[in-house]
Amino acid sequence: MAEEASEILSIPMALAAPSEKHSIVKALTHPAYTFDGTNYGSWSTAFLEFLNAHRLRHHLTDPPPKETDLTYAEWSSLESGVCTWLCQSITNTIMEPITQTHPTRVLWQKLVMKYANKSNVSKTVRLYEDLFSCKQGSRSLQAYYGAIEAIFMNVEVYQPSSTDHETLARYKDELRA
Repeated sequence: MAEEASEILSIPMALAAPSEKHSIVKALTHPAYTFDGTNYGSWSTAFLEFLNAHRLRHHLTDPPPKETDLTYAEWSSLESGVCTWLCQSITNTIMEPITQTHPTRVLWQKLVMKYANKSNVSKTVRLYEDLFSCKQGSRSLQAYYGAIEAIFMNVEVYQPSSTDHETLARYKDELRA
């Protein structure tokens, strides 16, 4: 069995049958994360790792080949797999408005623009609301501090940042005060 696996791995990519080149179909049934609008970082990382593992990241970066290109049929088949995994790993409320977007590269760009944008104002506002409404209540001081620190870590992801370290440090200090 181990010999068979090593033989499959040693087949040159140009000679391997499509099913031997990519095991993307097996992975489609269990996406690592479901993107719900709040977990973009972990979801996008998992998706990019998935594509890297299957040598398909170029579906997010490169334009599709022309339909007359000899590689188009294989690209199209793999594109459908990548798009299916992407769509299956996103909640319906996020996916419905962009469901007709193709190719996957354009769909990915829309998601990046909307959710990875460092100036995502609505997310930042919600984080500030969480911060200002956070109360210790019955939590220990350590648990309360941990909750506040978690909010600050998320603010750092979504809040626009400056390349000037002094300005950034002053901003964080003012916010914490």
